[in-house]
Formats: sequence, structure tokens, C-alpha cells
Amino acid sequence: MKRLLTLSLLVCISNTYAYICFPGYHYSQNYVFEAACDFDRMKDFFNKKTYNLECYQGWVYYYYCVKD
Repeated sequence: MKRLLTLSLLVCISNTYAYICFPGYHYSQNYVFEAACDFDRMKDFFNKKTYNLECYQGWVYYYYCVKD
């Protein structure tokens, strides 16, 4: 039971975001690699779908904010 609780807590923590998006924006998909996150973020930045100048690192994944 203790192992299951620890695993559940780890999964919950790994999906938390350290950066809060502005209203009208939501979190992008989660990226394991920062380079993949940066590539998609740059495409969205030039298409005016994000205001982020970098990807942010959560506990496990990288992400950025995308317009709704």
C-alpha cells in the first residue's frame, strides 16, 4: 500500500507545472526532450500562438503556453 501511495504521489508531482499561463492560454503537450519543445514553441511563436521565449521545465516534462 505504501508503494502504491508513493507511486501515485510521484505521478501527481511529475505532472505539475511551475509556470502559470496567462488567461486565454493553456499548457502545451508535455515534451520529454527540451529540443523538441523548443522546435514546436518556435513554430507557434512565429505563428503568434505563444508568447513564451523558452520552454519551461516541470518536474519531468518540458512545456510552454499555447493560445486557446
